[in-house]
Amino acid sequence: MIQETQFPESLSTRYENARLIGSGATSRVFAAFDKHLLKDVAIKILSPQASSQTVLRFQQEAKVISRLKHPNIVGALDFALNDEVQPYMVMELLGDETLSTLIRRNRKIGLRNLLGIFIQVCSAMSYAHSQGVLHRDLKPGNVLIEYVDGSVLKAKVADFGVAKITGTPFLATTGNIIIGTPAYMSPEQFLHRQVDVRSDIYSFGCVMFEALEGRLPYLAENLSELALCHANDPIPVLQGSGAAPIPASLKELVYRCLAKQPEDRFESFSQVEEVLKEIRGPEVDVAPVQAKHSARNESEAVSQNFVKLHMQASTKIKVFIAVTAALILFVGIRIGLNLLTTLEPRSSAEPVEFIISEPTSLPRAGLGVRLPSGGGERRFLLPESSRRGTDAELLAKAQSDYDKGQFLRAEEYLKTILDRSPEDFNALVLRSATRSELGIWSGALVDIISAIKLRPSQTQLLYKSAELRRATGDFNGALDDMSELVQKYPNDPKAVLGRAQLYELTKIFEEALQDYTRACQLNSGDQAAWIGKGRIFREMAEYDKAIEALTKAISIGGNCAEAFYLRGNSYSAIGNYQEAIEDFNTAIELNGEDSSYYRGRADALRKNGQEPLARLDELRAKSKGNVIK
Repeated sequence: MIQETQFPESLSTRYENARLIGSGATSRVFAAFDKHLLKDVAIKILSPQASSQTVLRFQQEAKVISRLKHPNIVGALDFALNDEVQPYMVMELLGDETLSTLIRRNRKIGLRNLLGIFIQVCSAMSYAHSQGVLHRDLKPGNVLIEYVDGSVLKAKVADFGVAKITGTPFLATTGNIIIGTPAYMSPEQFLHRQVDVRSDIYSFGCVMFEALEGRLPYLAENLSELALCHANDPIPVLQGSGAAPIPASLKELVYRCLAKQPEDRFESFSQVEEVLKEIRGPEVDVAPVQAKHSARNESEAVSQNFVKLHMQASTKIKVFIAVTAALILFVGIRIGLNLLTTLEPRSSAEPVEFIISEPTSLPRAGLGVRLPSGGGERRFLLPESSRRGTDAELLAKAQSDYDKGQFLRAEEYLKTILDRSPEDFNALVLRSATRSELGIWSGALVDIISAIKLRPSQTQLLYKSAELRRATGDFNGALDDMSELVQKYPNDPKAVLGRAQLYELTKIFEEALQDYTRACQLNSGDQAAWIGKGRIFREMAEYDKAIEALTKAISIGGNCAEAFYLRGNSYSAIGNYQEAIEDFNTAIELNGEDSSYYRGRADALRKNGQEPLARLDELRAKSKGNVIK
């Protein structure tokens, strides 16, 4: 019987220096040197235990990518059976990082760099569609970013494992099946309707939104709710996570890609590409992105990124789907997880297969839906040889993987350490940070609490504890942590501001006002503190004081739409309608996609005797109903 970690002897005559760079329940991936092509390649080999459906999917992936020859699409070089009767596929060996890791590592990528990536993805997808291929799983984790001369970005679309060739059946399977990744799926994918190129365009809209905003457009407690968000919820406003503002034309493009109805989206990626090329120009900010590391010369980095892109299709998630009223409501989910290698954390990164089954829920993640802890938890299997070493050696490996964004791998190293040494302070703190990146808020909180018990004098950990309690919805616990911190450091403006925000969340306005006032005294240039103070005065109907605080906030930085909106409401409340209208005008100029700004101006216009303009703003507010603040 062939050892799963051994490279097949029959392939050794052509491929030398083979090394295992990833393995899962259904396949293994080796990096090797191809003596015929004189280049490094990646070889994906199915395991003997692979099901017939997995073999069919594997063949489908090979069939799809072998017909796609494009500079922005990962290429397949060969597909065959070895002498051990195992299907294998030879592909380009890829390194560097994915768009997903680039977003997590540095959100200030620069609009021009992002537009360059978007244009290349459009070019790849336009070509794939011209060949009759629908990707059906487009997401940042499937966009590989390479560096030319250390800084120039090149994008390649990967992982066509769940692609469909139009006009042909996808797989000979039974059951009600929907293929895709939940966080990026179009409404028609969730509803098990016929999909076309516009479904990939919707997924691309989710990709662009996340890259520009640093978060997914929709979050939900479970896949049922996520499906309803994509089908019904307003499109969120793009604010931008970088220093430069997002051009209005780019926002409109993203919103159109995210339209609920396919007929309201672009009809082709070539149309999207054309608009993106028009947007890209000298007015767009440039922020060069430097490579995190040279992955081509680091087998570790190559293996992690390659496995991310080419072994995700090994996962199957079973979900209960029921139909009620005019919309299919997803009543429950049961997850059956095949063993994975590296996955994209915080982005619901697995392509999934929905089949009628039993209900199970999925908890909210930091930037998307993730699998639950316990039996369905996503894991990265480390070989036993990698677990050997001292705690210090494993901690160094975990820190290195954490720095590279390989959080699942880092978590496994830390688990090994803590299984042996449960009171290893450094491992607890690092695992808490790692679990936070993965969206495992409760686990991260348990680790940080354990670390605090070991070293109660390190009160800076209370910041993290409060943050995690807030993420889990434990606002009272977070408030206790921040109160302890303020008691120990009464002159720390960050601690005082943090407690003020928690008091506001828990509707304890008097204490919130005291802390916001104190934060303003400790740091008179803190705009957030002045805005918070203005919000509280407004809640307490002390509008003159609210206007005073918000005016100070605006003087610190005049580009805050919220400050103008709140001051406009305060002016309107005391009858200064013309001043209110001017503030609403400014708020709309800064953020013309927020319907509440138009409603606020409509109210002020009506009270100022300008009924026709008020009605016009009400219509504008309704037209912005597909956007939420």
